Amino acid sequence: MDKIDLSERDICSKFITPAILTAGWAQEQFREEVALTAGRVTEGRRKIWQRVNRLVDDFETAYASCTSGPNPAIKEKMRGIRVQLQELMSSDAELAGVAAWCLRVRNSPLLTRLAA
Repeated sequence: MDKIDLSERDICSKFITPAILTAGWAQEQFREEVALTAGRVTEGRRKIWQRVNRLVDDFETAYASCTSGPNPAIKEKMRGIRVQLQELMSSDAELAGVAAWCLRVRNSPLLTRLAA
């Protein structure tokens, strides 16, 4: 039987799971399939998207008011916003890809290097 004729479930059962077990993992350490409800994932994405948009808006507003002259309070606020955006896009953040994508879509020249 050719692998092309097998279903995804068959490939997992016949090839992937035995390879994981051979590598020394116990069956209790991994799950073959995890069902996610679309509602929770979609809601989380929406919240991240809104939060990133708010942070970008705040950053651009602070930057616009900072052009009139050096203001340490505003520069500190901008730094804090950058830190929050970096935390949202860190590798251990849940939905970090959504935050990075939102920042890329916003195409803010001041913040695009954070999403790189």
